[in-house]
Amino acid sequence: QVRGVYPNLVISTCFQAAWEKLFRYMDIEPKFVVPSVDTFTLTPEGVKEQIDDKTIGVVCILGNHYGGQYDPVWSIDAMLQKLNREKGWQV
Repeated sequence: QVRGVYPNLVISTCFQAAWEKLFRYMDIEPKFVVPSVDTFTLTPEGVKEQIDDKTIGVVCILGNHYGGQYDPVWSIDAMLQKLNREKGWQV
């Protein structure tokens, strides 16, 4: 067994194609979050559902290619800080 555990990144489905190369060449599993239909942005709740003990990061999009919307970085960061304190993780 050469590979047992794959790290993952949580990312919006509005990602740019360059991320696919990172996932492929660095053996990182993408965990996709579908953005809100009303705002085309991620929600902290949607991101939280995808995070586990193998998550190495969360990617927020600053200006998606559909309408230029920014993901709520501060809200997602606050949720991550709280989750890290509760679980002892370092996402």
